[in-house]
Amino acid sequence: MLHCFPMIRLVTSRNEFGYDELGRLTHTGINKLDVHLNVSNIEEDFVESPGPGELLNSRIFPDTMRRSIKLLDHLSREYNVEYDTLYRIAKEIESLGNESINKYDSHSNLVRRDLRHIVLDPTSSVRLGERIFSCCRI
Repeated sequence: MLHCFPMIRLVTSRNEFGYDELGRLTHTGINKLDVHLNVSNIEEDFVESPGPGELLNSRIFPDTMRRSIKLLDHLSREYNVEYDTLYRIAKEIESLGNESINKYDSHSNLVRRDLRHIVLDPTSSVRLGERIFSCCRI
């Protein structure tokens, strides 16, 4: 997938996706472009991998329901996702321990998101505490 401005035809980013034999998304890639590139034919230019610029890959580990339950980004940082009984994202956990907890109403509308961020000392990376943020009626 290329993202470009339609009249100017400058490529601003390039995405690629990989799937396993069951059709589950298993990896994504995005090209980090230092400059925007001119495109002559948007349907054919830069289709082959790895494409221009640096390719940043992420691995996705799906469960049997095709839901992403773990992601490893291009820096090997781990992100975990937990789902509720209605298959909605209930909690996301970053590698540092930061959490995002979602609450839904009876119509499955996201109505609250609580963020728990770990506070680390910038020089020693020692855990100093945590901050809690709440967003209601998103």
